Amino acid sequence: MKCENRLVFDQEQLDAFIAKPEEGPVCMVNLIKFREKAEYEDGRETDLSGYDAYQLYGGPMGELISQNGGKVIYSSAVDTLICGETDELWDVCVIVEYPSRKGFTDLILSDHVRKVLGVHRRAGLAGQLNIATIQNN
Repeated sequence: MKCENRLVFDQEQLDAFIAKPEEGPVCMVNLIKFREKAEYEDGRETDLSGYDAYQLYGGPMGELISQNGGKVIYSSAVDTLICGETDELWDVCVIVEYPSRKGFTDLILSDHVRKVLGVHRRAGLAGQLNIATIQNN
């Protein structure tokens, strides 16, 4: 199995996610890796760590998630890999529940998230895995 962190979604993967039937809430498992030092696309100088830059995205994003019917279910530092193999561990695991697939995509594709908040997300992240999960019936 190949594992590759990315900063942005692959359009083909997003299209496949959107094409699935709405079955109620969807939880996104985010495995996040931060840059040691934030790197802004506009070249601005900063003393922020990747974690600190990401927090400028994460705090407001958490509020938007809540305002749109979602909630952060779980957030913690990644500690130890118990089973499997990877070159490097992620720094944080966050699980966020959205009311629906549409609710998730509407939020992440909004201009405010992409253009305003996304600047800090991209500056802080080295990459992430984002895994959609649904409740088994």
